[in-house]
Amino acid sequence: MKKLFACFLFFPFLIYAQQWQYLGLSSESITSIAVDWANPNVIYAGSFSNFSDNTIGGIFKSTNGGVSWDTLIRGVTVNQLMVHPKNSNIIYATLATNSPDVQGIIMTTDGGIDWHTINSGLTVSGETGVNQMAIDPVHPDTMYCGTAGFYGGYFYRSTNGGKDWIAISDSIVKGVGIIFIAVSPDSSNIVYAGTEWSADVLKSTDYGLTWTSMNFPAKGKAGPVEIGLYKGSSVIYLSTTPSNNYSMGIFKSTDGGQTWSNPNAGLPNPSNGRNIQVASDGTVFWVVTSQNSSWIYESTDGETWKRYGINNSGAATITLSGSKLYATWEGINVTDIVTSVSEYTPAKPNDFHLMQNYPNPFNPGTFISYNIPFYTNVLLEIYNIQGEKIKTLINKAQPSGRYSVYWNGKDENEHSVSSGVYFYNLYSKGYSTSKKMIFLK
Repeated sequence: MKKLFACFLFFPFLIYAQQWQYLGLSSESITSIAVDWANPNVIYAGSFSNFSDNTIGGIFKSTNGGVSWDTLIRGVTVNQLMVHPKNSNIIYATLATNSPDVQGIIMTTDGGIDWHTINSGLTVSGETGVNQMAIDPVHPDTMYCGTAGFYGGYFYRSTNGGKDWIAISDSIVKGVGIIFIAVSPDSSNIVYAGTEWSADVLKSTDYGLTWTSMNFPAKGKAGPVEIGLYKGSSVIYLSTTPSNNYSMGIFKSTDGGQTWSNPNAGLPNPSNGRNIQVASDGTVFWVVTSQNSSWIYESTDGETWKRYGINNSGAATITLSGSKLYATWEGINVTDIVTSVSEYTPAKPNDFHLMQNYPNPFNPGTFISYNIPFYTNVLLEIYNIQGEKIKTLINKAQPSGRYSVYWNGKDENEHSVSSGVYFYNLYSKGYSTSKKMIFLK
């Protein structure tokens, strides 16, 4: 699918009271917004197709912060847009069942010029679409997606960047329809999913292979819509539809999902939940639909809520990127948010640590992660079982931090290695260690 050049010129203006800035696309029913983490002036937006009024959805891109937009694709209904966490030229779009031309997942590797489907292994049709996908932030070739529709849907995992998908056979996620997926930012083995038919919230601690129910109090009654995570997985927010027992669709857990509260002070009754976003300081933004109108609500403690400004009536979708909150009503709007100076950031490593590669065994490649506590020279090398050096992955000075490097299973001459046992060795100032891994063809 080739890029179509259609430019919409606007003169952004400020909507005072909450200092919202209009970014255009008022003629589109925007369903998803994604911002390039490498360049915040690059914004992607996806829209909805409505056959009753002959509206055809698409994907759009701005390279100047919303002053003008290019049309990348027409003939799709976008559920979600996502920018790859380590290569901002790669963008994914999950498509709803009513996408006129194509269903499933499409991706681009050149910033939106060319797109292609990555549906191998997925069951998608005009009755079953892909709602959400998620990417492991540590091992970005590991990806998850979920399908839902009239006939249910499945939870899928890919370990090769979406080239192939495998339906997870665990009975708790089999056929129930998956509404949302989220990966813990600091423990990427932990994955969450919300189900359609059983209206449950599930948790996996082994990269999505096996699942357990999370004691969701409204199970089977209030359909989960989206999840928000703060400080890794310890504080969890769930946005849901209302039920007879819980007319306000917001739930909070402070113990990783063992127990839940329904913190609804300040919310309209009933409150139908939509998008939920959590800022780095714990401030929560939530789109609430009540009495045929949608507004953005804010909570600084997750307990008491207040309407965020006065000029977002009709807000349907929100996206938080850095210090900016993007929202859709009559096009795309953006505002700067004010957060606490004591933002949560992952603690710096206190010591050296070399982690087990993932996946292991592997084919064709694997990720090797390690921590270093201070600025130092780092040498990371691969050896075969005979002690011969196969590849140098890292040989440079690095500041304190957590790192992950991908080995593609090739030697220094870019020849694929043979099946067998290999060792990866980490050397630094006063520290050396090694671990074993297995390559299987």
